[in-house]
Amino acid sequence: MRAEVSNEDKLDDLEEPIGRENIMKKKDKKIDPIPDEFASYEEAGEFWDTHDTTDYPEAFVDVDFDVKLQGRRFEIDIDEEVMELLKKEAKRTHLRPGKLASQLLKKELTMMQG
Repeated sequence: MRAEVSNEDKLDDLEEPIGRENIMKKKDKKIDPIPDEFASYEEAGEFWDTHDTTDYPEAFVDVDFDVKLQGRRFEIDIDEEVMELLKKEAKRTHLRPGKLASQLLKKELTMMQG
């Protein structure tokens, strides 16, 4: 099922409405050039923390890619003590804690089913 959302509904959700005044502010906004190089990842991070990528559409290219989803993941709450035991056993068995937890739950639930 697909819910229809009007453009008016989308505009109501924005913090600042898109109006003539805000478009003019964006046009008048001074946009710093992107440096040719950054000295470090930290410097690049600082630049992009204070700049909006939508101000630099020419710096980005559209890409196509395929994604093969390998399965769904779920989040569950477990006690800290259980997590510590799980991490210890996962390290011993060379498994990721999530993979080990899934295997243990599957084994236990299968046994409970009879």
